[in-house]
This record gives sequence, structure tokens and C-alpha cells, in this order.
Amino acid sequence: MMLIIVFSAHYLDIHNTAKLGLNPWTRLYKAGQAIFAIFLSVPFIVLLISAALSVEHQNHGFKQLYALPKRRELLLSYKLIALLCVLVTTTIFLALGSIVVGYLLNSILPELEFTYYKLPFLVILKSYAYIMVSLLGVIGIQYFLSLRFKGFLVPASIGVLAYVVGLILTTTPTKLSLYFPYSYPIISRNQQMFDTTFLEIDQLAFLNSVELSSIAVFIFFVLLSLYTERRRNI
Repeated sequence: MMLIIVFSAHYLDIHNTAKLGLNPWTRLYKAGQAIFAIFLSVPFIVLLISAALSVEHQNHGFKQLYALPKRRELLLSYKLIALLCVLVTTTIFLALGSIVVGYLLNSILPELEFTYYKLPFLVILKSYAYIMVSLLGVIGIQYFLSLRFKGFLVPASIGVLAYVVGLILTTTPTKLSLYFPYSYPIISRNQQMFDTTFLEIDQLAFLNSVELSSIAVFIFFVLLSLYTERRRNI
């Protein structure tokens, strides 16, 4: 869906997308990553984790796993690693898809001049990597919620509501979004859609304060999840 939107925007509005002297790859990948970071990434994470762990609850999969001669923490870690692998794979495909869209647009609209400029492949991967880091806090919280609540509806509803609140906080001139992990994918790096300059986030840092907070939230909720599951009577 994201790639279709980016392709359509360039194809239907070529007079504004084609800029002489500017690298068209920059505009293309920034548009894609903005759509992903702001509108798609958090709902995707919420639904993915809620659905994946809900299936395990309904099929009594956790009870079967706990019957194995292995520590619960290790088994739950496998689940988390699998979910992270899905996120990484999806994000890589989106980055590669953006490149495919660029070459496709160039074949249809040569005036966009994609082939006249160097493809910033490493820059594209780096930008999507930052989005993944900013999503870690959301992953940790949703993982904890999906383990605590057996159904799909409760953790998914909390996650979607939190996403809406995070989006609203981002559009308001307050610094509350700095303390709300569901806002982190939107504010961690400048997506050029909302004014976040008043948050004073260092955009040039290897890992800025928002991304470090996301990592901290992830570690806290993962450890909390492992601890509570270890104490649970099966």
C-alpha cells in the first residue's frame, strides 16, 4: 500500500515531484519512510503482535511450550525474536520496494531522471533502521500486553488507541510526545510532515534521546514480560 501511494503521487503529480538539480531518490525514499513511520508502522506492529500471540493463547500453545524441558524465558524469547525478524524483513522489503518504484517511475517518466543520480542505498537502509529502533518501545509494550491478555481485542484496542493518542500529541505544541513511546516513530527523525523543532531532538546523533528511550522502554517491558510469565502458575 505504501509503495502504491508513493508511486501514484509521483505519477499523478509529476510537475511538483520533478525538480531540476535535486536528487529524485531523496524525495522518493523520504516520502515512503514518512508514510511508513507515521501511518503504518505502529498499527502494523500492534496487529502483528496481538494476532501472533492471540493464536498461541487460543490454541493453548504456551501451555504446550511450557511443558517442554526448557526455561519459559527462553521460549518466550524465541517468540519475540521471530516477531522482530518479521519486522526487519518487512522493513527491508519496503526499502527495496522503494528502489524498485524509482526505477519503474524512471522507465515510465524519464523526465524524473532517477538514473542520472546516484542511488543512496546505504542512506535508505539507515533511515529505515532508525524507524525500526524507534519502534522498539511499542514492540515491548505490545508484547507485554499480548502476554497478559489472552484475547486479540484488548491488546489490539489499547495499541490502536495509544497510536491515535500518540499521533495527536505529535501535532500539539507540547513535549508530552517525548514521554509517549507510541509517538517515537513519528518524532525520532524529521519526517518533514510535522514541526518537531520545539522538541529539540538531535537529528545528527547516531542514536538520539528518543531512540535511546525507545530501547530503554523495550528492555524494561521485555524483562517485565519474562518475569511475570516465569511467576505465572500453569
